Order: sequence, then C-alpha cells, then structure tokens
Amino acid sequence: MAPKRLLSTFLLLLLGYFAQAQGSCNAFFIYNIQGGNTVQFYNSSTTGMSCTWDFGDGQTDNSYSPAPHWYTSTGTYVVCVTVSDTSCSASYCDTIQILQTPCTANFVFYPNGNVVHVENQSTPIYPDQGSVWTFGDGFSDTSTFPASHLYTNPGTYIVCLTIHDSACISTQCDTIVVNTDSCQAAFTALQSDNHLLFLNNSVKPKDAFCFWEFGDGQSSSRCDSVRHVYSSTGDFVVCLTVYDSLCQNTFCDTITVSLINGTNEMAAKSRLAFPNPVENVIYFSESVKFYQLKAINGQILKQGNNVTEFGVKEMVKGIYILEYQTKEGLWQHQTMIKEYGL
Repeated sequence: MAPKRLLSTFLLLLLGYFAQAQGSCNAFFIYNIQGGNTVQFYNSSTTGMSCTWDFGDGQTDNSYSPAPHWYTSTGTYVVCVTVSDTSCSASYCDTIQILQTPCTANFVFYPNGNVVHVENQSTPIYPDQGSVWTFGDGFSDTSTFPASHLYTNPGTYIVCLTIHDSACISTQCDTIVVNTDSCQAAFTALQSDNHLLFLNNSVKPKDAFCFWEFGDGQSSSRCDSVRHVYSSTGDFVVCLTVYDSLCQNTFCDTITVSLINGTNEMAAKSRLAFPNPVENVIYFSESVKFYQLKAINGQILKQGNNVTEFGVKEMVKGIYILEYQTKEGLWQHQTMIKEYGL
C-alpha cells in the first residue's frame, strides 16, 4: 500500500503545482466608450507577461495598454485580452456595444486628364485631428482640402480618404481611372504685335469640345486654330480646355503684348502693307521700290520691284518677315501673319 500512497501523494502535489501556476496569471480589463465609437481599454491583468488583444472586429494589438480603439461600424463586439508566459496563460473577454459612428468619410472626384480634383464631403467636414488622403501612387496628403493631384502615369488607382479625431475614425475609398492620352490640351501662338494666331495642337477625341480664354475677358469655343487681337498691352494668360464626356484637360500659357500695330502710333501709320493677318494678297498703300518676303529663319521666299501688291496664296500659314523700301528710300520691316494656307 505504501507505493500507492506515495503515488497518490505525488499526483496531489503535481496538481497543486499546476493549479498554483495557473493561478499566477490573471487577465482582466475595464473599458470606457468615448464619443460613440471609440473605446479606451484599461488593462488590470498580471504585468510582465506577453499580452494580446482581440477587439472583435478583426483588429488586434500586442500592447499591454493599447491606444484608444476606433470601431468603423455599429454592432456588438466580443473583446478579449490574453496574458501568458512560459508557465501560465489566462484570458478574459467582455462584450461591448457600439451604437453610433459620429463621423463618415466621403469625397467626390473630377478627373482632368492626368490631374484629379478631389472634394471632401465628409461629415463632419473638420475633424479635430484632420484628414489623410492616399492617392494610390505612393503619394499622400493630410490637408482637409488638398490641391489637385497630378498622376505621372496612366492607370487605375485606388484613392482613400480617412478622417479621424479623438472620438471616431472613418475611411472611404474609390477607384480612379487616369488616361493621360485621351485629352491633352496644347497650342502654339504666332504673334505679330497685338495680333495672335493660336494653333490648336491638342490630342483629343474626334468629337471633343474646346474652350479658349484669352485673358482679356474674351473667349472662343472653336476647336480649330483661332485669331485674336488684343486692344491693350500687357501680359495675358491664355488657356485652352479640351473635353468630352470621358476626359478633360487644360493648358495655359502667358502671352506678352508690348506693341499695338507697331512700336507706336507714328510707326503704325508709316506701315504700308495690309491686311495683317493676310489671306491671299499683300497690298501696299503706294508703290514700293523693292520688297522681299522672308521666312522666320531668314530665307528669302519672294521679292520684286515697283509693285503695289503681291500674292501669297501658295504660302503656308505662319509668321513671315516683310522688308520693303518706300519711294522716299525708307526701309521698313514688318511682321506678317499668314492665317490661312496649306
């Protein structure tokens, strides 16, 4: 009987050891719901052990004292904390109810070629801690109302807005398709004093619309090249927008007008060639001794003696330099614009 009593005593001692070991781990927490969907958890478990939190919404934390946890939707959640070391483990769970989410992230976007404008329509619109935008291309912005975002490559991007403060957090994501080739506004300007010929070099769909703004309050909806005459000197920002139902792009450039039909009124009166811009024929108000018409690179294209007019119908549209000598022997230099041509 002695061996049986010895075995029984050993088993009792062993069970007592495990009971004591299990009892050395204590898991427990209390919580406080703040602002509707933010919960602060206060850990009163045994310290000095590894700790794992399961917040019941798929999120976990390994901190002993976790930061306030935001729940993104209402509902009932089972929250558990587990503490453990090499000799023991203990868990404690409790049920919490999230009855409201006081903030909702929301935005709309407007693509403009490879530039995307985003508009924050969240509730509330000014969360205490701000907003975080991620544009899907590695860039982010913490402005409540960020500037337009420029994409360097075409493609499909997921844009997300997260708003948060001490009481809530909310995220909305949307997919943006960027196609830099569908609309690409561009133009070049041919200038003669205050006369401008704008050549539309845009890449655009066949049925796209165009809108010109000349910087002086005047505009045009022509999609081909347009001519514009400025009535005053100065710097003017000219913008061309091309758009259809799928794309939109704008290009702007600054035009400097320093002369009105010549250097001054006297110089304007002394100029004999007209009209400018020209279509088919250049006229002189009186016969000139000699003239020559040059390309902008200096190449002589036409010349003649003792004429009052000459034809330029075969010339391509562009800028030309006209030099001529009056009856009095005065040499004149005039920039001419050919508006129509091959």
